Amino acid sequence: MVDQNRSLWNTEAGKEVDKEIQEQRRAFEQLQEAIEERDHQHVDEILNEQAKFEEKLAAIHKGRDELRIRMENLIAEKDKQHIEEMTEMEAQLTGAEETLRKQVEKEKQLEQDARMNEVPVSLAAIQKQCVILT
Repeated sequence: MVDQNRSLWNTEAGKEVDKEIQEQRRAFEQLQEAIEERDHQHVDEILNEQAKFEEKLAAIHKGRDELRIRMENLIAEKDKQHIEEMTEMEAQLTGAEETLRKQVEKEKQLEQDARMNEVPVSLAAIQKQCVILT
């Protein structure tokens, strides 16, 4: 239900609740008719049937509430799981960025060291040429 973005009333459980409510209404209407006709036997039968429907309806409401609670728990669990996954991904990204930053610094240092090593060679070459010329 959660993954399909369906409301409770668009589920089999919701349809069952609606069906029971309709049956309850019909039973109530029959009870009113029986009372008007003063048919005591019919009234008793309908009262018994209504009591049964009320029990069923209470059980359905309880089941619906339990289902709603389970859905809420599932949603909360999925939200928590998504947050944990996002936190882990952010930590991995931060680690990768730090590794990249260190690598860039290392490469800059290597380039700087290479330039430093080239300078004496160039000076030595110039001095050699100066000696040769003299």
